[in-house]
Amino acid sequence: MNNDTNEYLIRSLKEEMEKEEFLSSYDGKDKVISSYDMNEELKKSGALEVKGYNCGFPYLSSKIGKLEPGNIITVTGYSGQGKTTILISMTIKLAEQGIPVLWFSYENTPAQFFRKFQNVDLPLFYLPMSNKPYDLSWFTDRVKEAILKYDIKVIMIDHLHYILDLFQSKNSSIDIGNLLRNLKILAVENELVIFLVAHTKQPKDFNDPDMGSIRDSSFIVQESDKVLAVHRSKGSGRSKVIVLKDRDFGSSMGQYSEFFLNGNLLEEVETYKQGEVCKAASESRKEGERLRDLEAVKEII
Repeated sequence: MNNDTNEYLIRSLKEEMEKEEFLSSYDGKDKVISSYDMNEELKKSGALEVKGYNCGFPYLSSKIGKLEPGNIITVTGYSGQGKTTILISMTIKLAEQGIPVLWFSYENTPAQFFRKFQNVDLPLFYLPMSNKPYDLSWFTDRVKEAILKYDIKVIMIDHLHYILDLFQSKNSSIDIGNLLRNLKILAVENELVIFLVAHTKQPKDFNDPDMGSIRDSSFIVQESDKVLAVHRSKGSGRSKVIVLKDRDFGSSMGQYSEFFLNGNLLEEVETYKQGEVCKAASESRKEGERLRDLEAVKEII
């Protein structure tokens, strides 16, 4: 080996030793610690307590728990089934609790959007005076502006495909995946709950939508913490909000809360009138009758 090679190796070895010495005593905010130490830090900060907001609908809340900061909640359903309506109804419930909500209603003009609040007391929420579709940078700036001015906690986006221009996309699935990750980072870093409306594919029938019904479903479902589907039950006059995915309450998947249309809003059916509750009560009663009859037969024998 020549002198240049020797000098390079000596310098590299020295740099490696210096780096190891630095890392062995590293005390930065991202240092590696034990699970015990992390647990103590979380206890001290109160981070282990589940914090969040009540969606305002008791039976649905019993299925999905609190709206936890950092969560991406996707709302899907066939066209005209009430996706926007359920988010407007939830906005009113959140406003009643004093929780600041920021709206991006890309599909409607301000006048069209505000007509949806006719015949109700207008809740306090926030929105841009005009929207700029297909511009994630503009969207992010408006979110940060609203946080600084109004301490926003919840964001409603109607809908996903107005943030990303699919016509300019070379690979829509990858681009949507990247968009969802950017929204997730935004939610986590700023402790936001983000509701995201996602359209479905054209339905082949009128069965309940599932996760495969969502356009570009793989990345949307993968990056979402919760996925809710709004579906109007044919002939019943009721709509269902179905839990398709929930990272925190996996046992709720497939369960639903029923709503009815009251003017321009969706109101939740009282708990004791919910279809799931009535069905469970009916099955319990039938089982009780079966056991009673069985005991009667035993007495005769």
